[in-house]
Order: sequence, then structure tokens, then C-alpha cells
Amino acid sequence: MSIINPNREELQDILQNLALAVQDHNLWLINWHRAIICQLPLDDHQTSEDAHRHCKFGRWYYQASRYLERFPIAKQIEQLHVGMHEMARCLLQKGVIHEPIFLAEYDNFLELREEFRDLVCVLETELNGFLLHVDALTHITEQRRLLPRLHQYKESLETQQMNGVVCLLNLEHLPQICANYGKAAEDQFVASFAHFLATHLRVGDMIVRSSEEVFMVVLTNVSLATAGMVVERLRTTLANQTIVLDKKSASKVTATFFCGMASLESGLTVEESIDRAQADAITKISNPTA
Repeated sequence: MSIINPNREELQDILQNLALAVQDHNLWLINWHRAIICQLPLDDHQTSEDAHRHCKFGRWYYQASRYLERFPIAKQIEQLHVGMHEMARCLLQKGVIHEPIFLAEYDNFLELREEFRDLVCVLETELNGFLLHVDALTHITEQRRLLPRLHQYKESLETQQMNGVVCLLNLEHLPQICANYGKAAEDQFVASFAHFLATHLRVGDMIVRSSEEVFMVVLTNVSLATAGMVVERLRTTLANQTIVLDKKSASKVTATFFCGMASLESGLTVEESIDRAQADAITKISNPTA
């Protein structure tokens, strides 16, 4: 299963549509109060059991959900959104039959609404931060300001009692490609390698462009031994493919890489795991037969 990595244009669309969805949800709240206080006619979107899927925010969320898995807060927002619409529906139905609405019920609804709004603001901030640090060439995350995300990622793995492995993939022959074919060909080579990773890894795995020649991949819920087999399978698959650098000249090359690996372990910081992976990569580059 391929990882879903939104490019810059997709992220911009997601953020733009989120702003419209939030605006529509504010209008929904106004209409909800009008329906209760002024006893206006109710529409199906307010009273149906799946109203959370019919509102503009719900439609935005479920359309964008494949991109939101990297943000743990998104699942909390979904739960709040569902609960808020369910409570809103129950209170509206009480109003229709003139059944008393207790203050605690109304306050509970408002608390859900406030928490939902606050978390949506946090998600919007995270999406904007992700957009600012998406590499324009490969459309994947740059290493700038990476560590906070990796710490959050490690905490998420530990909460779910899952393992993780940091893999540093060091591309070979990049300087030679630039010298022989030019900078545009080098960029094409790097972009093609990024696309290869994105289409051969799983949803939930993380890909980061760590430097000019290095990509960091965090494999989720695998042991170090299994990660080694995954990387070797990637290496073999990649060796059987050629990358077209220039359609006019039909220049082609084969991509290869060295890989350093280390587990994301309890008792080790993210930085220590990355240092171990770097040391492993240096050992393999220095002694390819090791």
C-alpha cells in the first residue's frame, strides 16, 4: 500500500477548503441556535443520525482523511465532531416536542463545540507548518523543524505499543550525475527516487528529505530485522528500474543507495536513534561488504 503524501498544491487546497468548512460550521451553529430559540423548521442535515457527514466540515474531513493520518489530532477532531452533532440532534429533538433542555446538557454541548474549534485551529496550524516545510522538488517533508514531529511520532508509536525503525537512505552517484548530465538531471533523479519511495511504502510510514543525498524513512510496526528485509527489497526493486533523466536524449541511470538503520526504542531519544542510524550508514559506506 502506498503512502499518501500530499504535494504543495494539494495541501493548499486542503487548507483553503478547511477555511470554508469552518466558516460553514459557524453558520451551522447560528442556524442551530435559531432553530431552538425561534423554533424554525429543521432540515434533514440537522436531525439525521449521520449529520456529521453531511455538513461541509464533515465532507471536507472525510475527503481529506487519507492525508490527515500523519496528524494524530485529526482523529480527536473527528470524535468531537461526531459527538457534537449527535448532542445537537438530541437537543433539537427535545425542542421540537417542547421537552425541557437542562443547563448541564447545553453547557456540555458548548464545551464540545469550544474544544472542537480549538483543535481545528491547532490542526490548521500543523497543516500550515507542514506546507511550509514540504520540499518543492520531491513534495515530501524537509528536515527543517523535523525533530518535534519525530518526537510526536515516537510518542504515538509508544502509545499504540508499536515499534519503529529509522532508515537513512544515502543516494549514490549523485555528484557524478550532476557532473555528467547537469543540475536539472540531478533534480529529476532525486524527484524520481522520492516518487519510488512514496509508491513502495505503506500508509503510516514517514518519508523525510534529510539532506541533498539522504532520505530518512521511519518504518512503522516492524522489527530491525524486518526493516532490513524491507530495505533490501526496495534496493532490489530499484536496481531493476531505470530513471529517465532527459526525454530528449533518453539518458537513463539506475539508482542505488546505502542504508543505515536504528530502532526507535524506549529509553532512547529520537536524536540518539538518528545518531545510531548515521553511524550504521557510515560503517556500510566505508565497508560495503560488511
